[in-house]
Amino acid sequence: MRIVNVRKGEFFKVLGGTEKSQIAVMSIKPGEDSGEEGVHTGDQILYVIDGEARAVVAGEEEKVKQGEALIIPAKTKHRIYNDGPKELFSLNFYAPPQY
Repeated sequence: MRIVNVRKGEFFKVLGGTEKSQIAVMSIKPGEDSGEEGVHTGDQILYVIDGEARAVVAGEEEKVKQGEALIIPAKTKHRIYNDGPKELFSLNFYAPPQY
């Protein structure tokens, strides 16, 4: 068993994981995004702790609000934007580990 601290601040930080899964935090400032369109070999679940995301997944666009989760299937192009007035802070789960 391992307990990890979940804190805002860094753009992206892997907090820990196991052989089969991984957890990370991501903070995106207003007007910024996650960078180039990403594609992972495994699934990703993005849970919005604070703020609001605009997600583009496989060409489809959707808002993801505080308290909501976005499921991104393996091998799917995606990019996360922060169009809101405050920092977007999310908890991200990967299976299998990606980083």
